[in-house]
Amino acid sequence: MTSSYSGPQDKFTLFSNVLHSNLEGKEGQMWAKAEWPIDQILAFANWATNEAEKVQNQKGEQCVVVQQKFLPKIAQASGNPYFLGIISDPKPRQQQRFDANEEL
Repeated sequence: MTSSYSGPQDKFTLFSNVLHSNLEGKEGQMWAKAEWPIDQILAFANWATNEAEKVQNQKGEQCVVVQQKFLPKIAQASGNPYFLGIISDPKPRQQQRFDANEEL
């Protein structure tokens, strides 16, 4: 389940598998399992403490914003669908801006 992939600009990358529940009465729920390398946890802690922009949540707690991506996957062994969850530092959005005087 774990992967050593880290994007070229990622300060940290944490992976998890997000699965649909098979328990009776909880069919619509999802759950996740993760095995995070300690070096990536330390990289996250270092980034959160020293580099990340601090924000305040609705409870008034100091927080940092992370980026989460969920990619649909199929398990090779069982053929079951799941999502690969990827948590990393946020990346700036690439915005296309056109000046009104610029020719397209």
